[in-house]
Amino acid sequence: LEARSSGHLGPRGSARLVCLVDDLHLCPAGRHGERPALSLLRALIDGYGWWDHRRRSQQRVHGMAFCGALSPVGGKRICSKLQRRFAMLSVPPVDGSGLAIFSALVGGYLGRGGFEAHVVAMAPMIGAATIALHAEVGAAFVTSTTTPHYVWGLREICAVARSMCDAVAELHGTRQRLARFWLHEVSRVYSDRLATESDAAHFADIARRVTRAHFEELDQTELLRAPLLYGRLPPLPVRGELARSAACSMVSTELRRTATRRRAKGADSLAAYVELRDTCRTRDRL
Repeated sequence: LEARSSGHLGPRGSARLVCLVDDLHLCPAGRHGERPALSLLRALIDGYGWWDHRRRSQQRVHGMAFCGALSPVGGKRICSKLQRRFAMLSVPPVDGSGLAIFSALVGGYLGRGGFEAHVVAMAPMIGAATIALHAEVGAAFVTSTTTPHYVWGLREICAVARSMCDAVAELHGTRQRLARFWLHEVSRVYSDRLATESDAAHFADIARRVTRAHFEELDQTELLRAPLLYGRLPPLPVRGELARSAACSMVSTELRRTATRRRAKGADSLAAYVELRDTCRTRDRL
């Protein structure tokens, strides 16, 4: 903002400024339940400015609009005096349409990726398991003042669909391996964002329950076997220092130690890459 005249502030020129206020419901409360940040926001919207105690005059703000965002669960409700200043728009949760889109994306990729027909037929099953897991995670882990990043939407479902499109027929060509790969990807999308070990353990219970419900015809012992590790290597080797960094990126801790030992012995970087790539392809758990 810049000063337009005495006691009047606004954006530069004739432009209008839109201010996004995220997580309105997570504003911390004071000792007696008051929330001064929301009170200042309401004073700005209602009175077009604030009172300047040093100059003993009102500072008016022009050319500003506010957009607020909040979650229906977690935190506290905002007061009606502030809520009435906004036009309310609601985004519904994921329903059957999300399942149809997910199944079409994953099924189309599996069909063009060289997978057998009985493996491609798992796309609706994987989509239903993802939607069910997403719903349970959203109900179990809600946003709060200590966990404001617990926001679950279409972004997470799209991340799972995008990760499933990284499946390779040579490595995940059976129903058992594809379901195990799905379990690994949903763990990376959801579990890696959890703040505490207890939340991670709770998510593991949810994932096991959803897996047993939607993949009941598969061997549950093999499907839930630990450790659940997958790695990703570039498709083509690169010579020089770039090959050393590429060989060590996005692989399991055990393979990273192997690459470090080979570099310490002065082994050729291209040979180290080829060995790591072949190891990843032959390991049953990758």
